[in-house]
Amino acid sequence: MSEPTRRREDTRRRLVQAAIEEFSRRGIDATSVEHLCQAAGFTRGAFYSNFATKDDLCVEIMRHVAEDQVELYGSALADLPREMTTDEIVVGILSVNRTSPDLLRTLMEIELRAYRDPEFRARIEEVRGDVWPRYVELVERAADRAGLEFLIDTEELLLIFEAIWHFPRTAASDQPDLRNHLIGTAARHLTRKKAS
Repeated sequence: MSEPTRRREDTRRRLVQAAIEEFSRRGIDATSVEHLCQAAGFTRGAFYSNFATKDDLCVEIMRHVAEDQVELYGSALADLPREMTTDEIVVGILSVNRTSPDLLRTLMEIELRAYRDPEFRARIEEVRGDVWPRYVELVERAADRAGLEFLIDTEELLLIFEAIWHFPRTAASDQPDLRNHLIGTAARHLTRKKAS
């Protein structure tokens, strides 16, 4: 990677991180470009040379988070022992996700914005569409490794997992393992051992 490209990526990453913190604290609409630039230590020019609007930055946050998480989960799966129970695999994969409260609130803000704005929603769905096949493949590899088959379509199972993971009550719970437990419970009830 060339130095200008590396610098640009670093700038984008710092703006993403600043946005996660600022959007979490103020909300997307109440956060100005000036707030974002000040938090990231940049000028407005740095923002506008990377993003045309805050919506563009929100799309980048979603892309950044989705790609980072699927890579993190894939590495976690690769590092797990071969013989594991369903619960052990779920916990082994999900325990690497240390999503901060700031990130959770920002993702909820972005979801609400997408819910209200069809054009923005289409952009967020495009990001999901780009990464979703990698999540499907990861879950299918995990099931294969555990000798399991799904009782429902893989994508439906993933939607259930996603709903549990992002549900505000479970995301904000003071029980740190609640989401892993609920996803493990769903996985146990929606899978069975493959016939020999």
